[in-house]
Amino acid sequence: CRHRTLATRDAALRRRRQDPTPTYRAAIEDLNRAIAVNARDGEAHYGRGMVLNNLAFFLADVGEDAAPAWADSIEAYGRALEVNPKDAAALRGRGMARTNRGAFFRARNTSWRDDFAKGIEDYSSAIGINPGDAECWLYRGQARAELARDEGDSRKREALRRDGAADLRKAAELNPALRPEVERLLQSD
Repeated sequence: CRHRTLATRDAALRRRRQDPTPTYRAAIEDLNRAIAVNARDGEAHYGRGMVLNNLAFFLADVGEDAAPAWADSIEAYGRALEVNPKDAAALRGRGMARTNRGAFFRARNTSWRDDFAKGIEDYSSAIGINPGDAECWLYRGQARAELARDEGDSRKREALRRDGAADLRKAAELNPALRPEVERLLQSD
């Protein structure tokens, strides 16, 4: 279901080359119907979270309020985790939605630190389940670096930077294709 949802969405976007909102909304409705049939369908909840996260990105890019879509995305990933608490992909997805929402709020000078902290917790849980997930290491490192930038306490700031850099290096170790991105991130910090 995960890959099929992405492929369907991407194919529809390639065909239409326009506002993806109707495609996202249609995918959400399809997933809502699947959930109505089987509320314990973790894949459907996961897919809904993923589509809502993508919708939120689009809305933020065009200057619309993306916060409700991110909140719904976080809730959908949470429901997937109620079905399977050890679903590392759902933990990673929820972590991404939280840190994406945190970045959105940060750009508007509103409360964002809690989203990054909770995102880090989700990435840590996902790593505990699947320590070979290089993307989780990468995203957790990025989230720690973001928190470090605005940390007033120098000890906490340095700990976040150190731990974030270690996460980034681990991501590159697990997936050498990430090395250029990791090197860029380490140099920018």
